[in-house]
Amino acid sequence: MLKFCSNDASGFLRRLSITRLTCAVMKGGAPVPALYKFRGGKDKRELVSELANLVLPCVCTLNSRTFCIMSTYSEESFDSDFYQKNRPTYPESLYEAIKSYHDGVSEIAIDIGCGTGISTFPLLRYFSKVFGLDPSPTMLTPANKCKEDLKPEDRSRIEFKVCAAEKLSTLFNEDSIDIVVGAESIHWVDHRRFFEEAHRVLRPHGTIAYWFYVEPIFLDFPEANEIYEKYVYEDPAYMGPLWKPGKEYLRLFGETIRIPDDKFYEIKKHIYRPLKSEHKTAYFEQRNSYTLGDFRRYLRSWSAYHTWQQIHGGPDRDIAEMLIDELKLKCNWGEETTKLRVEWGTAYYMARKRPTR
Repeated sequence: MLKFCSNDASGFLRRLSITRLTCAVMKGGAPVPALYKFRGGKDKRELVSELANLVLPCVCTLNSRTFCIMSTYSEESFDSDFYQKNRPTYPESLYEAIKSYHDGVSEIAIDIGCGTGISTFPLLRYFSKVFGLDPSPTMLTPANKCKEDLKPEDRSRIEFKVCAAEKLSTLFNEDSIDIVVGAESIHWVDHRRFFEEAHRVLRPHGTIAYWFYVEPIFLDFPEANEIYEKYVYEDPAYMGPLWKPGKEYLRLFGETIRIPDDKFYEIKKHIYRPLKSEHKTAYFEQRNSYTLGDFRRYLRSWSAYHTWQQIHGGPDRDIAEMLIDELKLKCNWGEETTKLRVEWGTAYYMARKRPTR
């Protein structure tokens, strides 16, 4: 049975006006979806992302296993080296577009939520000094390993530090940074606090830029996209309930994240939606010979995959294999023979700091 262990959990739930919450129980390792009721009388038989939003501040015990969804990337058991090897990288055209937008000197860059440094190292081509920041020491371990492979002159120009996006001013002086970027990370942070901090440390007219890749879209298999949605979001028995708050921002291409126009100006956005957008942007991510092995490794790099396996998984129970097995059955895919055309939805945003005086 799922139970709340945080001291303030009950108060937290009361403040959210929940009148009934029946949590999932385990039957032979399979979850029974929760039935919970919000004031106003509407029952929802789904353990979807709303439930994750409620329990994230709490540490939960499930079948005597303790986990905290919010800290998945910080867990020592999370394989950050595997993440580093199996996440998409970012094209040079994206960095070129951001650098073209950027105005003024290019001395110091900050990459928030940098994780394993996938987005951080390319900044060395454009800025004299680069700082990669992440709240998770686990995620920074591969970044520091990669740093050791750099030439000595480049190694001295990059540093990785444990720091949350909401606490930039604990490390950097006011008006001291030329650009603050975030790759696949802004949806996880407290936006009000982050934008305040970014505005504080950026020099006048300095740049803020962040970007996302959203979901892989199978261009030639509409049914595959429906199966993907079921396992990743829609069916409460699978990974949907285990995403941290913020995943919905990502699904909406970041359009619901408001860049405060009292702090920033000349706000630009560029969005590409596979099968819908007429034109590509500077941030375009495509594979023409994507294999099931590639897809499997990508799935296994996710925090929700890691958490699902901790709760429900076992030697013969792997959520990535369950998804791929259904794709093979319904779409007639072969492990070795199928080569897929896949595009990711992408978005990137840029803005300049308004001077405070």
